[in-house]
Amino acid sequence: MRKIEDNINISQQLVRYLKDELSETEKTEVDKLLDNDIELNNLFNKLKQEDYLEKQIQRHRSINLDEKWNHQIGKIRQSNFRKRFFYFSKIAAAIIIPCLIATYLIFTTQSDFNDTKEEFALKAIPIGNKAQIITEQGNTYDLDGENITIRNKSAKINQIGKKLVYAKQVRILTNKTEIEYHTLIVPKGQNRSLILSDGTQVLVNAESKIKYPVDFIGHERRVEVLKGEAYFNVAENKNKPFIVNTARGSEIKVLGTSFNVRAYGDDGADVTTLVEGSVSLKHKFNPDSEIELEPGQQATLKSVNHRINVQNADMEAALAWTKRKFIFKSKSLEEIFKHLNRWYDFNVEYQNKNIMQKKFRANVDIDKGVIFILDLLEKTERVYFEYKGNTIRVKDM
Repeated sequence: MRKIEDNINISQQLVRYLKDELSETEKTEVDKLLDNDIELNNLFNKLKQEDYLEKQIQRHRSINLDEKWNHQIGKIRQSNFRKRFFYFSKIAAAIIIPCLIATYLIFTTQSDFNDTKEEFALKAIPIGNKAQIITEQGNTYDLDGENITIRNKSAKINQIGKKLVYAKQVRILTNKTEIEYHTLIVPKGQNRSLILSDGTQVLVNAESKIKYPVDFIGHERRVEVLKGEAYFNVAENKNKPFIVNTARGSEIKVLGTSFNVRAYGDDGADVTTLVEGSVSLKHKFNPDSEIELEPGQQATLKSVNHRINVQNADMEAALAWTKRKFIFKSKSLEEIFKHLNRWYDFNVEYQNKNIMQKKFRANVDIDKGVIFILDLLEKTERVYFEYKGNTIRVKDM
């Protein structure tokens, strides 16, 4: 957290920058400061606007200092703040504009982030989102009950709790029989278990969409992870290989095995982790890219170049979600919030870019709730959080 005297120095440098009184070295230092502090950069851009300072001066004159003082005194220890406040007054009184900027930095930025974490937690609960099945004909079925039976001309689906079971249908198959596909959509904050008509078990993570046939007709069993993450325990059938495609182009082929596929759009890559058995993996537009995985290995297919990299997997972390856990091992704060945001409905603002890359470790049950997880991060004394509605502001210690 910046000291008040630091804010005074920064305000003076910004004014000198605007008046073109800085050396090239000093300009470089200020530019670096602005690049690393989003809030300060936003303020500096506002200062370039002709009418901004005039409005702020009028606002500054209208401030009730006693009221501001009483508001701030409730947040920080009086003795420490008074000492710094008098020091600030003594130095800054000489120049009106630096005083204005410093006052703006101290009193007005972030002052509206004053909700409690309990208020934030209530607003971060995903509300109204339901898991759904969408048929090829466009019919939509909400999965908002505990026990549901869905029937149409080609399928019978039983929902027991959060498990969906496709009953194998007795159908007369001909060369003209068309494959009918269903799409399962799992929203933020939920997961679903799915048993396909061949007995393959699929666990589908939050914010995921998977497309699959009601019956597996023909010489292969093909499903598609349109987005998100799914864990497959494939029923063995040597005559019908099981193939998983992703929107990014991964094509994973197996006979009978257990593996995890993560294909979120904001990850920039598909990640396939093999638990047991064997799989072959390639990009669908590049047959020469095909590789085979062994149990305990993980393949990453990147969006940019479609190259496949293979490495030994951290199985505990890769499969943590299947046990309703978050396990982070030296993960950046940006990555951690990406995972949390699939289970809770909130936005994140960072004080500066450097905070996003701070790394943390954690092992916590998803069901502990978002407050428990945020408290763990704050206990490291490396970051702290402010709240407004369903937005978190992340600040440096």
